[in-house]
Formats: sequence, structure tokens, C-alpha cells
Amino acid sequence: MESSALDEVERWRELVEHTIRAAISLDAVTVARYDDTVELPLAGGATPSSSLRSTTTGPPEDDGVIAVRRECADGTGIVLHLVRSTGSFDAEERRLARRVVDALEQLVRGTVGQLPDELAPGDVADALERTLHDLDDLVDAPVVDRLTAVACRFAQRLDVAGWWIGRAGSTELWRAASAVRRDGPDGERLAAVLAAPSRQVTDEQTAAVLEGGSFVAWSGDGSAAARAMEVWGGGVTRVAAGGYDLDARRWMLCMVGDVTTPDLRQAQAAVSAAVQVALGFPRAPRLS
Repeated sequence: MESSALDEVERWRELVEHTIRAAISLDAVTVARYDDTVELPLAGGATPSSSLRSTTTGPPEDDGVIAVRRECADGTGIVLHLVRSTGSFDAEERRLARRVVDALEQLVRGTVGQLPDELAPGDVADALERTLHDLDDLVDAPVVDRLTAVACRFAQRLDVAGWWIGRAGSTELWRAASAVRRDGPDGERLAAVLAAPSRQVTDEQTAAVLEGGSFVAWSGDGSAAARAMEVWGGGVTRVAAGGYDLDARRWMLCMVGDVTTPDLRQAQAAVSAAVQVALGFPRAPRLS
């Protein structure tokens, strides 16, 4: 490995160490090359202990070590070992450490752009009010039609790039409807992604949405939903909401924003409320 690459590794080690130490208690950050035969020199000429040596089967990890694999600019794989010799890391500390490293990597590689333009509160309120009027005219319509009405109204008012509606099976989401509002190569790519007949439910955020929750993601926030953004066509922001219909079937509506879409994170509450109404939120009894 050339000296310039070693310099990059050392910069990574220092950047991670200084940043992570502000979030969780550490004793050291060490680095090893990811091929089970070569170990990189560390600060002060030290090398990782044999118990921290990386292997081709993956970074080693125990209660006192968080191992995170990363790739240098020259393609060299490295493993960052966050070490605590005085105790164990809990699950929340491990999640936090990996999110910080993800954010740092995006920052170092220049992949975190500016936040999208702010979403005007009036636009969100207008979309919600118009959606509720639409749903009043669809009292006896199938659930997918009612969710489609929500998607179309919000997509138009908030300039969404595309949307997707799915119904949950045992371990997957089956596509019920989708649409793309962009032309050109980007629109074609998004259309191809949204046309997939099913998707596996593999993350906790999606599972929570299907239980009646919602989430938002921005491509630079380091969350699981943000990392999954590429699967949804490489959008910039994403908002999703879902829950149960009156027949106990689970649904999810996901809307994807691109670089020209305002910040969809600011629409989370309104989209979630509209989806709950579309799924059959109970009406108040009529006065006798």
C-alpha cells in the first residue's frame, strides 16, 4: 500500500476517533486491512492485537469491539475497530457508532449535498384538506383506490417524483399500485424500480410502518431507510406511512422525492394522517 493510501487510512482513524469519542466512550480506534494477511500500521507504530485481526469471513467483533468495514479511495478494504477494554457496547451504542461512521464516509466522499428546499406549510395543509375531501367521495371504494387518491393528491401538490403502494404478505410487500411523475432516464429508472411486483420486509422501520407508523429519510442521514433509498430509485427524500385496514390487512404508501422535490420530511405527519383515514379510520357516530 502506498504512503498516500496509508495517509488516508490514518486520517480516517483520527476522524472517526475524534467524532465517535464525542458520542460514546472508547479506549481506542484501530485499523486493519481486510484480507487476513496484511495489517496496517496505526498511530505511534502500533498494530492491532491478534484478537482484532481481520479475516476474509468478516470483521471480528465481541462485546468490547465494534468492527466497521470501509473502502479507501484506492479500493483497499479496511476495518475500523472501535475498542472498549473496560466494558461492553450495548446495541444502541453499536447502532450509533455505525450511523456516525456512515455519515462521516458520505462527508469524506462528498456525497452529502445540501438539504432539499423547505416545504411550505400551506402546501402540506392544502394537500391534506383536499385529500380528505377526495376520500369523502370514495367511502365505498376499495382500499387501494383510497390510498391511490392520497398518493395522487400529495404527489401533485408536493411535486413528488414517484409513489408506490404495497400490501403486506408474511415476509414481503406486494405492489398494488405505483406511478412516476418524471420523464427521461431518471424517470425510467424510478419506474423500473417501482414496477417490481414485491419487496422483502427486511428492516425495522418498514415493519413499524406496517403496524400503523411512518418514517421519513433523507439521503444524507445515515439511517437504514436512507441506505435503502437507492433500491427505491436513488431518491433524495422519502416518506412512508401505513397500517391496517378494516379487514386487518396491512398496507404501506411510500413517496419518493428527487432533487427538485421539496423536503418531504416536513410532510410526515400529514401523510400519516391521510393514510390512516384512507385505511378506514373510524367515523364518529351520527347524532340521533
